[in-house]
Amino acid sequence: MRVWRGGRWAWLRAGLAALALGGCGWVWMTPAPDVGEREASAPSVGTVALPTGGGLREARRMPGTPVARPFRPGETVTVRDRASVNAGSAGKAAYLYTPDFTGALVSGSPEHAVDDLAYAKGDWRIECGQAARPWTCRLSVVSRVREGGRPEAALRVRYVPDGAGLIVCAGDAAAAAPAIQTGEAAELRYGGLDGCFGPAESAAILDDLTHAVTFGYHYTSGTYGDVSGWRTTFGLAEGLELMRWLQGHLSGGPPGSGEGG
Repeated sequence: MRVWRGGRWAWLRAGLAALALGGCGWVWMTPAPDVGEREASAPSVGTVALPTGGGLREARRMPGTPVARPFRPGETVTVRDRASVNAGSAGKAAYLYTPDFTGALVSGSPEHAVDDLAYAKGDWRIECGQAARPWTCRLSVVSRVREGGRPEAALRVRYVPDGAGLIVCAGDAAAAAPAIQTGEAAELRYGGLDGCFGPAESAAILDDLTHAVTFGYHYTSGTYGDVSGWRTTFGLAEGLELMRWLQGHLSGGPPGSGEGG
């Protein structure tokens, strides 16, 4: 599965995002609330897990300290939720991650700086190192937050060991009958009852999203029933690359610079 870089598509995403978010003409799609509405309805969603164990040694460094072995050059230590995290940018996408490599946020909009990042604002969240899970890392994004602060997930990408690789899922963990549309003119792709697609179909979806500015999603939620919506792909490429980099550290692989995944 190849991992793409978002640099050459960033200007296209930024230029077309306003048009894409104005309505894509998908008959089963309904526009999500704007970013401000999502943030106001669930301001606490998307906190980053504090580092534990060896990661706490990194957290004691002063803000502004350069990161020794960063995902991207130029990273510095910054304070988030009263703990220190590593922060930087990949192209126009800002990001931060915990120094124990178990959590991260990647910008879902070119307007979001490091201090703005939050899952409830539509930024990509990465979780790694979870025990008793079928995946070792997971990238997810929310497109809408319901009343009461419950986020409505749009897309999840699992990193599954033992050969499965990257697995695309629509909605949250309880979602069923997923469908993904990788662009306005693309056909719907339907997944399995568990809310996820098989490895080959997941690879095809991610390959299509290399060239897509927006994507649509549809699934059946155990909480909300029939759910559909759309969002931009901004930050997805950088999120996948960072997820693979974090996984490499957790699995004991050589610490890469992030340039090769």
